[in-house]
Amino acid sequence: MAAEFGTADHDAVTLRDTLGPIGVAGSFAAGEVGPVAGRNQAYGFTASVQVFSGRP
Repeated sequence: MAAEFGTADHDAVTLRDTLGPIGVAGSFAAGEVGPVAGRNQAYGFTASVQVFSGRP
């Protein structure tokens, strides 16, 4: 997503720099509906990430 952040892989690099070399998975979608200030809102774009840790 270089156009939005100015560099490729910005999100993945930020996660690695913050959390270290761990496994992550992510997705990018064309939108979602979610709560904002107690009301549902439609978002044009959304992303999510799941972090995998070896700790129980």
